Amino acid sequence: MHIVYYSNVTKNTERFVAKLGLPATRIEAGVPEPSIAIIPTYGDAAVPVVVLKALKDKADRDNIVAIIGAGNMNFGRNYCAGARKLATKLGVPVIYEFELQGTPEDVREALAAIDTFTTELAKETA
Repeated sequence: MHIVYYSNVTKNTERFVAKLGLPATRIEAGVPEPSIAIIPTYGDAAVPVVVLKALKDKADRDNIVAIIGAGNMNFGRNYCAGARKLATKLGVPVIYEFELQGTPEDVREALAAIDTFTTELAKETA
């Protein structure tokens, strides 16, 4: 499964994506194929403006099949809230959430969630 992601200057999300070892591109480059988006949330629970701009094109929005949320637990109830908001807007599931750049356990669990999701998606489209 292809990954599209957004990462700001801290590069936490980018580091997590690299640990997954899956084909990945920044969301700003577009979403040319079915992809899982990895989206961070910042303190105000907003979806990053860059992500909203990147998804103005309907074809790009339609190619997002699931979301993984990144966040910081210091934000309390807003932890990964932007990813959940975007998932609701796009009508896709959030399949995993992790903090900052994730732990080795997060990487294993995210890969398992991606594998389970893509297996179920393949069954639905078969």
